[in-house]
Amino acid sequence: MIEIGGSLEPEAAARNESPTQGSPTTSKIITSTTKEVTDDRGKVILSRFPSTGHLLEWLIHFVAIGISIGICLLHFKKVYWTDESTLSKKWRWLSRVSLDLNDVIKALQFAAKAHEILMVASIGAIVLYFARRRLVRDEGIALGLLMSSFDTPANILSSKLCHSQPARGPSLDWWNASNPYNGRILPLHLSVRNGGTYPLALNETNWPLETYDPNSNKFVLENATECLVAASSNLWCPAYGFEAVETWIESNYEDHATPNITVTGTGGTQRTLTADLIANGTAIAATHSNWVIRMFGLFALYVKHHSKLTASNFALPMYTSTDPIYSPVVQVQCHAVVATETAAVSFLTDQLTNYTDSGADRYDPQMSWPVPHEAFVLRNKLDAVQFTWVNFSKTQDGQQQTTNMWRPSLGAVAKIPGWVNGEKSFYAIPCIIDARWAASSATYQPIISDIVLSNLSSPAALANSTDSTSTSPKPKPKAISGQQLGIGDAIQIGLNWADPLNPVGYYFAQTQNLTSIEAMLDTYVRYIENNDTTYAAFTVGINNNTYLNDTAQLMQAAANTTATILSLTIADGLSRLGDGTWNMVVLDTKNGNVTWTAIDFDFYSTNSSEASFMKQFTSIRVQVSRYGWAYGWSAVIILDVIVLFMHISMVVLYAGFHLLYVLCFWDKWWLTDTWNNAAELIILARNSSRTEVSRNVEKTKSSLWAQNIKVRETSGGDAMELVAGGPNTVPDVRLLKTGTKYI
Repeated sequence: MIEIGGSLEPEAAARNESPTQGSPTTSKIITSTTKEVTDDRGKVILSRFPSTGHLLEWLIHFVAIGISIGICLLHFKKVYWTDESTLSKKWRWLSRVSLDLNDVIKALQFAAKAHEILMVASIGAIVLYFARRRLVRDEGIALGLLMSSFDTPANILSSKLCHSQPARGPSLDWWNASNPYNGRILPLHLSVRNGGTYPLALNETNWPLETYDPNSNKFVLENATECLVAASSNLWCPAYGFEAVETWIESNYEDHATPNITVTGTGGTQRTLTADLIANGTAIAATHSNWVIRMFGLFALYVKHHSKLTASNFALPMYTSTDPIYSPVVQVQCHAVVATETAAVSFLTDQLTNYTDSGADRYDPQMSWPVPHEAFVLRNKLDAVQFTWVNFSKTQDGQQQTTNMWRPSLGAVAKIPGWVNGEKSFYAIPCIIDARWAASSATYQPIISDIVLSNLSSPAALANSTDSTSTSPKPKPKAISGQQLGIGDAIQIGLNWADPLNPVGYYFAQTQNLTSIEAMLDTYVRYIENNDTTYAAFTVGINNNTYLNDTAQLMQAAANTTATILSLTIADGLSRLGDGTWNMVVLDTKNGNVTWTAIDFDFYSTNSSEASFMKQFTSIRVQVSRYGWAYGWSAVIILDVIVLFMHISMVVLYAGFHLLYVLCFWDKWWLTDTWNNAAELIILARNSSRTEVSRNVEKTKSSLWAQNIKVRETSGGDAMELVAGGPNTVPDVRLLKTGTKYI
């Protein structure tokens, strides 16, 4: 507890002084600081002339705000410092000391802490100045508030705000390069017309250039038939990616691997083909277009080979598209019925998301399409999977099977041999397919990974479906509109594109010719013995050669498997549209002409064409970022910069206050370096006379801290004392005078 006033009256205090010290009024006593001793002539408490301490204080103010202003400018200008991979780089200093990046970072952290201390000292000096100003003026200052002003620097330094000050040093992150191509834009072009990159109808017009006559520019069916017999040899065929999906199917059957497939493109870059089971019998799959990952890979290689480009020197570059890119998203809903119970079976749509502008999250239950009877017909009696497409573009009973609201992309029916209550039978699995183009991002970090990343890596996020595969169904989600997700209308898929997606040429039991989808489904069919009879059936392994034997569970598993395989296969087929075409970089545009180069080859020859030549093609622009240390922006950094601005404003206002008083109120302006800590006030209180107020407030601590205290002249006018109370308690005519010495 700080005691206001001495515990002894002046006379008693004098009697208790040592004889060698003399009386309090004539001896040398400590009056202003515990380190400073004054003689009988006293010391000037309030001075109009700055001392060395005042000059040092202002130096601290201006150095602190100077550093703060410099830090803010670094952030506003987004100054990039160095790449992260230069950790091993050495900077020579005075030809004797070498510093790596870690040493420099530590030095910056030390400098940041020093700046923090300067800021705190600056703020503490300002707070203490105004506290001392109130102490000697009419109103006085509450004891608790005065004590807090002494503790301001310590309180700030111990706060959480000072434990994290990211703005004072560079941050390690990805930063957009301001001029990666030396003043050029370098837009990329794909030699596919704009309408052919993301078509809403797939037919013979969507075939690549290899299927057209080079002279007449007409589609040649014979050229397209190569995809029916040799899809794995022609990268532009829809079924070229069959082997990647088949490899996953084998892992899924044996080890229950999730459908997350890494597909390598023709340029060496990779994409992720992912499917999610969002409800019973319903799957959704998504992936990048193959031409996108090829273009990103070729462009990164082009930049690397051109050392004059700034981006070629980036240690860790990242390429992202600044123009819209769309990826295939495929929903498939299947359900299984016994092949002998197919008299009146329809395709189901109740778990498919309808991406309309209104955001309807389900299709109208009345929107159903009966499965054509011929789709259920078994071509033979062998124990083999059978698969057929159902074309919704055909007319039925003179009317097209479509509505103004939605028409499915395609239908399919799979017939899979299986168990039905212990007897050999077939599962008939009708599936309805909804394929669309969805807005996506593309991010490529060639040093870190060959995979071009996408924001559609979890396609289930696009589906507005209750999780019926969960044991505890989730509540119905909020409707999603196509506009919110950047999803267009359903793609109308014709059989002349679907058939090459499912080419014949795969074998069952070394004799039976199967299509690619039939072969994939056939992976789950195994021969089983029952009552000395061996026959094929759809199986689902549990563990240790143990399989499901419940008919309902097997039929549901067959529907889930078929939906997943179809979603993956169709999404991969759509991703191959535009693959194998030219990728071009526009180098310059001048006088209606463009200079460009094809980046599909190891050599980059320069060509010139009219600007209209490039306008017909699909184009994207690519932004380059680099991973390293820079001054930029984030939510935390913005908060820190605001704190810096607050301190700058505080110092500016503080300087303005002094300037105003110097120019306009000179007689009321003063400086002091007395009472810098609580110890000086305690000594002053010890040598001050007691007042009635001080005796009363000692009874309760709360009233003590709330009590106003002041520094006033003693009745003799040659010394100071600490008094307590309001203006009516002690005459305020005894205010300290500027330039007067006090003992």
